[in-house]
Amino acid sequence: MSLSVAVTSARWIPPAFDILEAAQGCARNWKGPPLELTIKAHEQAIGVLRKLADGTLVSAAAGEIKLWKRRMVPRSLIGHNKDISVLIEMNEGRLATASLDGSLKFWKHALCEKTLGDAGPFYELVPLKNGNLMCLSAAGQAAQLRGNDGALLREIPELKNVRASLSLEGGVAAFGTADGRIKLYNEEGAFLRDLEGHAGKVTALVMLKDGVLASAGEDATLKLWSKEASCLRTCAGHSKGIATLIERQDGTLATGSYDHTIKIWSREGHCLRTLTGHTAPVLKVLDLQDGTLVSASCLAPKDDAGMIKLWGRGGGCLNTLRFEGQDIFHLMEYDTGTLVGTLVKDTLNDAETGWGDIKFWTFPPMQSLG
Repeated sequence: MSLSVAVTSARWIPPAFDILEAAQGCARNWKGPPLELTIKAHEQAIGVLRKLADGTLVSAAAGEIKLWKRRMVPRSLIGHNKDISVLIEMNEGRLATASLDGSLKFWKHALCEKTLGDAGPFYELVPLKNGNLMCLSAAGQAAQLRGNDGALLREIPELKNVRASLSLEGGVAAFGTADGRIKLYNEEGAFLRDLEGHAGKVTALVMLKDGVLASAGEDATLKLWSKEASCLRTCAGHSKGIATLIERQDGTLATGSYDHTIKIWSREGHCLRTLTGHTAPVLKVLDLQDGTLVSASCLAPKDDAGMIKLWGRGGGCLNTLRFEGQDIFHLMEYDTGTLVGTLVKDTLNDAETGWGDIKFWTFPPMQSLG
């Protein structure tokens, strides 16, 4: 079943979703077809989609930001002149956005607090524990450390070509670079050390629950690093580079690779199982609240379809959602039993692609609601 609503609707989640949401806490029928809802959110391609701590969904297309709260007309934040490259949530509900127009903006209660017109452009903003921001520029350009008000504190010319970033415990930030190193800096922007071991670009960084740092790279390996910055173990098994890495609720790790597979790893470095079925690189992996694993792959040349797969705890495939001629651009868990994301068609005509649409897929509860 598929529903489509315009953004002018005062209740942007229609009654069908209210019924499904009434079953919060119920086991979901992941094997059945989901109810699909399409929100006509923007006229242009959505470049940013994320969920804030209070449950608000934020989308950005061209220079426009929209805040989506349940059963409320969305609020628009206007100010940037070009595409927004990154949006992050800061302390006290503040937002920071960077745009290809070179500006850096700070927002609170849907109002722009401050604009720095010639700051970037930046493609990533990394919030540090003390409130400072590490602002990463385009390839070859120096990173900048800025205060929580955007004031420039220092430039860091040696921090370039970053492919993955993460704020760690103790005021330390980690940056995975194109040359295979993981560079550690403190919250004042001072260099601490390099972690060396990857033979290609570092593509993903994750801080595990016990404080161990996990990294993945184009060299097809997963590495675990101690708090003392030594390599604890290297996990090899993929035949091509790793694109994505997560820690699951049960403490295992999951990697998605350009070899079209997902691997589940123990903390001891053993491959517990390999999940096959994708026909293109696996670029996204999610661990849902009930332990269901979700993976997404890009367009497969042989069948021209993006693909989302849902996997049970034992590794069996529960369901496959195919999107003919479309890539899955964003994908996340919105609520229990509901995924949210955006799709991109293989064409340059925004008006026909649906690039400005937000998609929701809600899976029904196992038992009847009566």
